[in-house]
Amino acid sequence: MSHLDLNWLSPVEKRGEYQFKRDDLFAPFNVPLNGGKVRQALDLMTRKLDRIRGDYGGIVCTVSSVHSPQGYLIARCAHSLGLHTVIGVGTSAPAGVAARYPPFRLAVELGAEIVPLAKIGYNSVLQMRLERLANRNKWYPVTFGIASDLAINSRQIANLPRDLDNLVIPCGSGVSATAILRGLAEAARRPKNIYVVQIAGIDRTKVIGHRLPYHFIADKTYSYAKKLELDYEGLELDMIYEAKAFAWLRRERLLGKTCFWVIGNFNRLRSWRIDDIPKVQGKPKIPQVGTPLEPKPSGDGTFWGVRR
Repeated sequence: MSHLDLNWLSPVEKRGEYQFKRDDLFAPFNVPLNGGKVRQALDLMTRKLDRIRGDYGGIVCTVSSVHSPQGYLIARCAHSLGLHTVIGVGTSAPAGVAARYPPFRLAVELGAEIVPLAKIGYNSVLQMRLERLANRNKWYPVTFGIASDLAINSRQIANLPRDLDNLVIPCGSGVSATAILRGLAEAARRPKNIYVVQIAGIDRTKVIGHRLPYHFIADKTYSYAKKLELDYEGLELDMIYEAKAFAWLRRERLLGKTCFWVIGNFNRLRSWRIDDIPKVQGKPKIPQVGTPLEPKPSGDGTFWGVRR
């Protein structure tokens, strides 16, 4: 599937007693990056491409915790468009982050630069400090949650079953949930009950801020960092987000026809061993704008490097 096909509708599958909206099947690159976040990032950067190249020197920036795929996700999408990425992280040793965490090593392999912003990883602190650097250096900021105009993901509601009793949506930052609710608000028919399940017990209602009636669940059963392995009828769910929201669904035993929205799955990315990723030779070079480098499968199929 080409990354240009951003309007491709991910399918709805029946597994066991539930329907699943499989947005994790939107996988435009030959690497384990998939789902609505990838679509949203590509849509944002594609629409702003001329401006990023002309006004920001072809450089985008974002913040990422050491456990998040955000930095690599932005770096990979930017790389496909010939852009360079700066990733702000809460650390005093950026080289150690790249050496220890696979997503950051992968981002550096694409030419991304890691900059320390603080010794602590609170997103609000990192975002504020990155904004200062972005203004000073003329980088284009891609915010946490990858907020765009949301329409590209709102359209994904088009093939939901029309007779749903329940729709369950996992929630992290709340941006993906907002896009889905916006699409549902404009639909002729919608599920009788909509549940937005925040997987770490954080109130995201102000972020979502939607008039469409829905149930917001701040589930505190698991901490954000807890990895929950969950496979349902052969479908492996993301250990940080979807698995926890689905565990809530199973506990609640909702009655009627229920659909679970799979926003994405980054388990393979998180599970890569650092030794499987080639070490960086010298200082990464900024890709030439307009000539994106495409991934090339390795011989054993366990890692996709970059054709240099």
